[in-house]
Amino acid sequence: MELERSVIAADIRSRYVGQVFALVIALAFLAGACFFAYKGHPVEGAALAGVSLAGLVSVFVSGRALQAKERVEKEKVKRGQIPS
Repeated sequence: MELERSVIAADIRSRYVGQVFALVIALAFLAGACFFAYKGHPVEGAALAGVSLAGLVSVFVSGRALQAKERVEKEKVKRGQIPS
């Protein structure tokens, strides 16, 4: 039981750190896009903002899909359908 608690705590900590880094990266790309737009390159700024947003969304969606797959596999193991 203690091992499971420590694994869950580490997972929560890891997710939090990942979200903080994602925020920092997103803000850096947003600052770069604003800089491009400020310097008279609105197309490049919009492209940088769009690409960074698309990358973040794809990582978020693929992470959720992986979580759902893991949840289904754990449920099957609980039911005894797959040997652990």
